[in-house]
Amino acid sequence: MILQRLQYPEAGDNERGMYYRFIDGKCYATADKTRLLIGKGCTVQFNTYFNSFSYGKWKKYTILDDLRLRLNLKGAFEVILICHDLMGETVEEYTLYRQKVFSDEMRAFDFIYPETAEKGIVGFKVTAFEDSETEGGYYYSETNENDLDDVNLALCICTYRRENYINSNMKMLKENVFTDKNSILNEHLKVYIADNGKTLNPRMFDCGDIKIYPNINAGGAGGFSRAIMEANKDRKEYKFTHAVLMDDDVIFTHYALERGYSFLKFVKPEYKNIMLGGAMLKLDLPYMQFANGETWDAGKIIFNKINYNLYDMKYVLRNETEESINQLAWWFCFFPMDDNAANNLALPVFFQYDDIDFNQRNKHLKKVTLNGVCLWHEPFEKKFSDMREYYALRNKFIVMSVYGGGAFTKKYIKKSVRELIIRNLFMYRYKAADLILRAVEDYFRGFEWLASVNPEKLNNEITEAGHKFQTLDELGARFIYTEYAGSLTYSETKFKRILRLLTFNGYLLKPNRDSTVSAISDIKANYFRARRVLNYNESTSMGFYVEKNIKEARKVWKRMRSVFRLIDKKFKKTVESYRRDYGKYITSEFWEKYLKTD
Repeated sequence: MILQRLQYPEAGDNERGMYYRFIDGKCYATADKTRLLIGKGCTVQFNTYFNSFSYGKWKKYTILDDLRLRLNLKGAFEVILICHDLMGETVEEYTLYRQKVFSDEMRAFDFIYPETAEKGIVGFKVTAFEDSETEGGYYYSETNENDLDDVNLALCICTYRRENYINSNMKMLKENVFTDKNSILNEHLKVYIADNGKTLNPRMFDCGDIKIYPNINAGGAGGFSRAIMEANKDRKEYKFTHAVLMDDDVIFTHYALERGYSFLKFVKPEYKNIMLGGAMLKLDLPYMQFANGETWDAGKIIFNKINYNLYDMKYVLRNETEESINQLAWWFCFFPMDDNAANNLALPVFFQYDDIDFNQRNKHLKKVTLNGVCLWHEPFEKKFSDMREYYALRNKFIVMSVYGGGAFTKKYIKKSVRELIIRNLFMYRYKAADLILRAVEDYFRGFEWLASVNPEKLNNEITEAGHKFQTLDELGARFIYTEYAGSLTYSETKFKRILRLLTFNGYLLKPNRDSTVSAISDIKANYFRARRVLNYNESTSMGFYVEKNIKEARKVWKRMRSVFRLIDKKFKKTVESYRRDYGKYITSEFWEKYLKTD
């Protein structure tokens, strides 16, 4: 069975180092996405992020007992099977096997990895003795497929007006999976798209393997729940074993799904209920990994393996190091479907913390990541808004009510709110501060209110209440990039810091300047004694203005004291109600009524 196909860059893909590296000699690739022409004397190494094989994890989690490599070669080569491991900061390379091959025509050559390769990653490199070619290729096993688990995937996508991404990704799947009888995913993958924007034609792909369901805009929680529900209705017919949750503003390849599929087919019985997570790579820097797994602990989210340069073998190997992750984000996540799938949906929280709740609820499932199981995601900076902070805080408190245990107290809530309010007051973001306080007030309304409120109407209200990003022309803004860049690295003396804090970040002093800052930064010293501040988002080239307003600051502070009284009065009762009623709001029965599905 094919375990992992070799990947080659598509035409226009300049990230060659993710696929192979030229060590010496004259090497070049053709426009053919599966063929590489290799000049005489050139050595090409395939132990890269996409073309190495995660042997250590396969040995730990699967029944794989033989690993082989098939290469299609024409010309004269030396093929060297190699293994890499990380010793501290040093990348160690070991030669496992070497063989010279000669052929006047393109034909297949097979190589067997010795059993001594027990950990790290394995791969290969080739040296051309004359101008030669390699095409395609894959890692495989001779394990009888009848001895393996059946695996069938339901790819569940929630989308809201992301037609370009959806069209491109579905076209890719049609070409490489649904109409390709040689794909290992053919007949083992179906797609379920919940269309929260109701802008997609349900028959637009003319493909029975892709189903689109118009949905009310109940956020990611509602979209993913709808897609999972629809997949669950077909579970017995298509023998689905796993759902794969995926964001809509991403680019991915069928190779990533194939790797997850083959890995899950081989898992040992004790890991049958494994959850497999995909890494997020940066769409604007395709070789940079944003994160690979997360850890959630008492309200704090830690992104694991953050900002890894995947050109560097050291970081490819560090991805193999297992950490105490208990969270796999819904941007790309395989999880097992069983008879409980109908009652294992999201909470109706719109978005933010819906995946954290799901992971904590399913904390008995082992969380694993695998090199090459990944996608490219739009930068989070593009999505910055006050609205997101409202959902993040409100939903964090809901999830903490259920899973926070003794760490979730009145003192914890007050401390969290006070810090956020002071931060926003120091940055003149009075609208954002009001939304923070509204988030707390809405938290205390409980599940009954959350389940009865119109999610689209509420989201529109929250969005309208925050600061509005506009183009610089619309703002009539004076923008000097050097001023903006300076704000990113601003530092202050100890004396100035003391003065700033004693004067409540300059509120007690007369303003003497205007300034430009990063909208996604919270360097509060940039606002000291400022009169008017342009908040600029470099990712979108848009911004908004804020101005110092002592009257508005006093109103926010007064409202915060009122919210603290609400916390004192209703905290215990509210937490108890969330814990008691939680199970009612994650079922298909609830979601069908909430989404008004037929």
